[in-house]
Amino acid sequence: MKSEHLLEEFNKQIKYELESAYLYFAMEAYFHAENFSGMAQWMRVQTQEELAHAAKFFDFLITSNSRVELAELSGPRKDWKSPLDVFKAVYKHEQFVTSRINELYQLAQSENDYP
Repeated sequence: MKSEHLLEEFNKQIKYELESAYLYFAMEAYFHAENFSGMAQWMRVQTQEELAHAAKFFDFLITSNSRVELAELSGPRKDWKSPLDVFKAVYKHEQFVTSRINELYQLAQSENDYP
């Protein structure tokens, strides 16, 4: 990776993907505690997906001979009042992560740093 700025942003994205998995684990725990096993299982699938995303960014940096710098993760929110509250939080979080991916794409394009 040629761009130091893009490398920093990729490393941040690994953090965001791992925090997403952590958040979705917390949501799964909430659903188990509230006896919503189907919703809990759905959150487990989302957790695994976020871990896979983090691994893809990690692997990309490794294969491009770039350094991976893992950052400290923030603790997830745990104070949902209802299943609807959880899914509103999922929607908001997914909007954030999607905006980050779009920003990475735009940055790679602007810095002409892509395979």
